[in-house]
Amino acid sequence: MPWFFGKWTVTDAKDTRRVRAARLSREARAEQLQAAALRVLAENGIGHTNHSLVAAAAGVSVPTVFFYYRTHAELTCLVLDNVAAQILDEIVRPGADRADPAEAIEWMLLRFAAFIDEDRDSARVWLDWSTAIRSETWPRYLTFLSTARQLIAGMIQGNVELADVIIGLAHMTGHMKFTHVSDDVVARTIHRLVDGYLASSPDA
Repeated sequence: MPWFFGKWTVTDAKDTRRVRAARLSREARAEQLQAAALRVLAENGIGHTNHSLVAAAAGVSVPTVFFYYRTHAELTCLVLDNVAAQILDEIVRPGADRADPAEAIEWMLLRFAAFIDEDRDSARVWLDWSTAIRSETWPRYLTFLSTARQLIAGMIQGNVELADVIIGLAHMTGHMKFTHVSDDVVARTIHRLVDGYLASSPDA
């Protein structure tokens, strides 16, 4: 029979001791916090993320997050830089290495569609970032955009205007994927738009 003290029993009592986060190396902890920050940014948006939310997502204390990232800008910009590098290295640069412009552009857009399935959080963050005109992170996005534009324009005889259209098609692709348009329709739409636009562009 349990021992009673007032209305509570010993067997009902809960252990309220603080649960400490598992001990990790500095590098592993930084990676854990970056992954948590990515999830929080994807869920809440660039302008609605703070150290407390990241700490909760990572299962660590708020001071731990501040130890690694002193400001909101430092925390956010590191995640955005990682997302930018991921898109450039996994999609834009491999596409730019292909010889045929139409094939390269179509491949990049289809690869972006697959990227959304593979890393939904990064895709959501990029789409949010690309429209965050009033955010302090906007100049950083313009730097990313300039790099992507130059790489794409290099495939199509330096046609920057067409490069901007192609980047716009990536936004269209993202919208279709996040509104659950079927992959077949996404692929057919990309093919028709790329084929039609390149055929009508004298510089392509």
